Amino acid sequence: MKKLFVLVIMIACAGMAFAQTNAVSLDLYPAIVGIDESGDGWLQINIAAGFEHAMSRNLTVGGDVDFFIGSATGYSKVFFGATAKGRYYPMSQALEGLFVGGGFGIGFTKEKDVDGELNLIVEIETGYKIPISSFFVEPSIACAHGRWSRWEFKPGLRVGFMF
Repeated sequence: MKKLFVLVIMIACAGMAFAQTNAVSLDLYPAIVGIDESGDGWLQINIAAGFEHAMSRNLTVGGDVDFFIGSATGYSKVFFGATAKGRYYPMSQALEGLFVGGGFGIGFTKEKDVDGELNLIVEIETGYKIPISSFFVEPSIACAHGRWSRWEFKPGLRVGFMF
């Protein structure tokens, strides 16, 4: 009886060890170098990190932190934001496959020679999380309002790991 109890405990612990209910990620796509419309060299650095927790079979909650700094000749802009998010995985279990989601948050924008501005962030997104063992790749597209006080499309390519 004692051996059976130990075996059941070992199986339960192994199952919990392999149950992946959390994910952390880093968005690689926005870290780009481009040219702005006026032809001045535009350099931007954007770092976006996120966390996601499975609340049920198809539903997750989490958040993102986003930092942006950009500059061109005679011009610079800085942004910092934090967003709470929810996602729904309609065709598979949470943390893999197709998802739709949204979020609300707050951001701070500061431009050179202009006072800083606090903005409400509203975001809707869709994408596909591709699990590779305990790691994942996640291409996505989002439509967000609040970062620059207008609606914008934000493509994303996140990489991360699940635990």
